[in-house]
Amino acid sequence: MIPRHYLFDTFRGERVHLGVCGSVAAYKALELTRALVHLEMPVEVTLTTAATQFVTPMAFRAVGVAAVHTAPFHLEDPFQHRTILVIDQYSASAERYYGLKEAFAALPRAVMAVADAVPDVRVVVRLHPSQKHLGYWQVFRHRVELSQGVPLHQDLARTTVVVGLFSGALTVAAASGVPTFFVWEPGWFYTPDLRCFQKQFFSEKESREITKSCLQSEVYHRDLCIQMLEEAQHYYHGGAASEPETVVSEIRRTSRAGCLKSGA
Repeated sequence: MIPRHYLFDTFRGERVHLGVCGSVAAYKALELTRALVHLEMPVEVTLTTAATQFVTPMAFRAVGVAAVHTAPFHLEDPFQHRTILVIDQYSASAERYYGLKEAFAALPRAVMAVADAVPDVRVVVRLHPSQKHLGYWQVFRHRVELSQGVPLHQDLARTTVVVGLFSGALTVAAASGVPTFFVWEPGWFYTPDLRCFQKQFFSEKESREITKSCLQSEVYHRDLCIQMLEEAQHYYHGGAASEPETVVSEIRRTSRAGCLKSGA
């Protein structure tokens, strides 16, 4: 919902050029931009180099701006990148102490099944910062690219869809307007603050199908870009925290097509 104080009716029909600098306020700039577009005002946006570390040009295009200007990169058509960015969180300690072996093994299986089914798809993997080895990706080492020393926002700028387990980097991807999916099965570890993204929680099998659809349908991809921004707004501006039991019960109650189904 657009805040009432953002709706400047007296300026309806005027043109606006919005400059966005690098701070957490960059996320608020998306709300303001959406309100200006709602008033049928032609809006152009210029992002500084620092601003692109918080939001991508695609995030502003998804809310309907006329043009986005930025020096570091110019994201014309993310759908055409045909790239899956994987946020991998494998570490030996996490596997040992949190019982994540099943989840860590499922993520590569799900992603590579999509790569097998959809032609000309790139898979880029961002390993956990503490991880120096490929872990469960070792068997696919000749088919994936490793993102090494590249800032997250640069990876997002060349990505069509992001897949992972429960990393905070997934929320950044969603806030940047990139379709983002969480691979999750009942009983797996997760963090309760991800409640607002519950519609993006999918089983291994479901994540394969939804990722393929995102890579094959430009219309569906565009719709998901907008949905990500809306869900990320709840995450960054309140209402994300919840008791674990509440999160699980809400996820399990979700029954619409494409959402997570209970495995109980």
